Amino acid sequence: MFVGVLVLGVGTAALTFAGLPDADSLAKENPKTTALIEQRATEAREAGRKPRRRQQWVPLSAVSKPAVDAVLLSEDASFYLHDGVDTVELARAVGDRLMVKETG
Repeated sequence: MFVGVLVLGVGTAALTFAGLPDADSLAKENPKTTALIEQRATEAREAGRKPRRRQQWVPLSAVSKPAVDAVLLSEDASFYLHDGVDTVELARAVGDRLMVKETG
């Protein structure tokens, strides 16, 4: 059972990472749009307003460390406690997914 869960987890991770877009360009230039920008534009249109972009890209070095930490920790409370992959949460997610499949 453990080996099956491990293989399933590794397979799921491989498929997920294989489907991610290439992020190399982000080191050289800012994206023209993001999911959040598009979401806000959709919300504006649905509210009958014209979408407006009011953004100013700044280098990460211009953002305070507490602000960076706050964003990271809001996304992953144990960010500074693991090496990039929260194996506890990954195992929990795989287990939850298996339970959903078993209970149909």
